[in-house]
Amino acid sequence: MRQLGSCIQPREVHTDMKVTKSSLRKYLCLILACTLVLSLCACGGIKPINNVKYEYPPTAGSDNRIEYMKANTPDESFVAAVNGFSYRTADKLLTSGTEGGTNVCYSPLSLYLTLALATAGAEGETRSELAALIGYDSEVDTAVLAENCGKLLRRISSKSLTGHLKIANSLWADDSIELINSFADMAADSFFASVYSADLQSSDTQAAMKRWVKDNTSGSIDPVIYVDPLTILSLMNTVDFTDQWIDRFDASNNNTGVFHAPNGDINVEYMNSRYSSHYYAYGDKWVTSSLGLKGATSMVFILPDEGISPEELISEYGIDALINGGEAGSGEVIWQLPKFKFETKTELDEMIKEMGAASAYDPDNADFSGITSFKPVWIGSIIQQTVIEIDEKGVSAAAFKNIQYAGAAMPEGRADMILDRPFIFAVTSYGGIPLFTGVVNQPTIK
Repeated sequence: MRQLGSCIQPREVHTDMKVTKSSLRKYLCLILACTLVLSLCACGGIKPINNVKYEYPPTAGSDNRIEYMKANTPDESFVAAVNGFSYRTADKLLTSGTEGGTNVCYSPLSLYLTLALATAGAEGETRSELAALIGYDSEVDTAVLAENCGKLLRRISSKSLTGHLKIANSLWADDSIELINSFADMAADSFFASVYSADLQSSDTQAAMKRWVKDNTSGSIDPVIYVDPLTILSLMNTVDFTDQWIDRFDASNNNTGVFHAPNGDINVEYMNSRYSSHYYAYGDKWVTSSLGLKGATSMVFILPDEGISPEELISEYGIDALINGGEAGSGEVIWQLPKFKFETKTELDEMIKEMGAASAYDPDNADFSGITSFKPVWIGSIIQQTVIEIDEKGVSAAAFKNIQYAGAAMPEGRADMILDRPFIFAVTSYGGIPLFTGVVNQPTIK
């Protein structure tokens, strides 16, 4: 990696703000990068303040692992808030972003963490609206919120020979402003956020931001970085995840078959397996089962009955009921799962506004005075970019969001998870929190 220009310096934070550039109105730009494979990178003249160091839990079997996990157990109310936010937003996105039979993948946790960080820096009506959106009331204690975010990050992070889950953040502040010291410290301590100061309009800076996302998604996402002239701050978040099936598919059992896509039948490569004793659940109009992953995560698949689209099913029942509801059983499960890889890019602004956080976008009403004393500051846009891939070995996924600012039960029955028509999926972690969820209408590899 080449050395960056001297215009980019390690961030120094102060409680006072000095404007050295334009007096133009500027807005808060938050960039969120969520992926299922992550590595932190500081290159050239860009150096994180406070020596931010990512934490992984002690390895399984370590003497202090139980104590560590206990100390980093977030409040049950916080986990409930994250799950509630994840289900509400997924219900909206997965029924509005699949027009024309397209695929969609969304990372609720990525969006939640970025909005939580923004909430911690908001005041007044803006803070109240954002707090309500992420499952809290207007009197939310942002220190407790940040503490729970930090505990969650420390608990779910993983690194092993079979996979990893790492979530990182960075703040890029234009050198025309100065950040509030307490906000920068909280971002580093609870969100593992490295903070940088730079001329955001510089091509060197934008190249560095692009590299940060690419490096922190193990190259899965190579974004186009455009920084609007009014942007004074960018928050970037990456969720990097890869994991292996507990029971791998045998590639020698693969076959080519027909997938009944909305726009016509297509030929795809199927992975096949049979479990003699496995969990499943039947709903009124769907069947669901999951495949375990070695890193204490799982991938849930929801297959609508024939003649019912994923969008119709989600609209009627909601993601929560589809993942957690239905009549549970244990018995033989036949799997026929198509291999797929796809990338999606989703604009989230209208959803955020419709869900009650419109003031954060209003130059006249937005209040982010907990981040910087520069005014006015507001959110310009929120975009999430994701990549997901599954094959015989397991799952890897990546998402980039840009906010400009062991035993088995005795067999009883049978379920056929023949995924030869559009289906819903979710990758879940601690507390059932969805890392990723989406709809596959056309499982092409590209």
